[in-house]
Amino acid sequence: KDTMLRLWFTQLTQNNDPEDVQFIIIDAKGEWITPSLKDASHMFSPPVGGFQLKIEKSDKGKRKLVDLANDAIEDALIDAIDMLQARADEFQRVGATNIQAYERKTGKKLPLLFIVATDVGTNLEGILEQLIKFIVLKGRSLGVRAIISLQSASGESTSWRTNMSMVLSGFQSQDSAYKPNLGIPVKAMKYRPSELPDVGVPENRGLFVVRKGIYQYVVRGAYLPDHLFEEYCESQLPRKTDFNP
Repeated sequence: KDTMLRLWFTQLTQNNDPEDVQFIIIDAKGEWITPSLKDASHMFSPPVGGFQLKIEKSDKGKRKLVDLANDAIEDALIDAIDMLQARADEFQRVGATNIQAYERKTGKKLPLLFIVATDVGTNLEGILEQLIKFIVLKGRSLGVRAIISLQSASGESTSWRTNMSMVLSGFQSQDSAYKPNLGIPVKAMKYRPSELPDVGVPENRGLFVVRKGIYQYVVRGAYLPDHLFEEYCESQLPRKTDFNP
């Protein structure tokens, strides 16, 4: 799934100018928290997440750990919801029903915004669910898309997945993971994640069961080596620069 996300990002940034496509990346593991992405013109805001702990002492001298990265992720999710609401309010102000009508009425072009949240924890589920519901209700007309990636959905409340237009699942060994992963009942599945071939064999990697609307598929993603993705981000992504008249 990490390779799939990198492929989507690479293709979207290669084929679209920063004025047309922007990204908000929220990554709990921190693999996207790199200087090359922080300063990229395609980033609406710097990626947040990773590993950042702080030890604080209470008034009684007891020490406790504070997850600063998790706090930053929560702030980013709230900021994303706030930004979406502001865009919706602006559309309503000018009487635009969608992003195309807004451009016609105002002459202003807004970028298509991708919100990518990967490996976010269950403690952020409430805010994440609010974000998904907002995007499902208004996202297409507002010019916003969400890409949500979790390591595992087993035992988690992920009812919001039923509202996603497309869901992909890699190999899953437990029946309990079927419904929360694909957002549909097991009896409605044409293909089951447990029926994918052994992912321990290299030629079987990159296979996903996909539910897109009422349709279901098995697809194989292309492989993008880590070093090539890093080289692309470091040398080919356009950078934000200060304007000097």
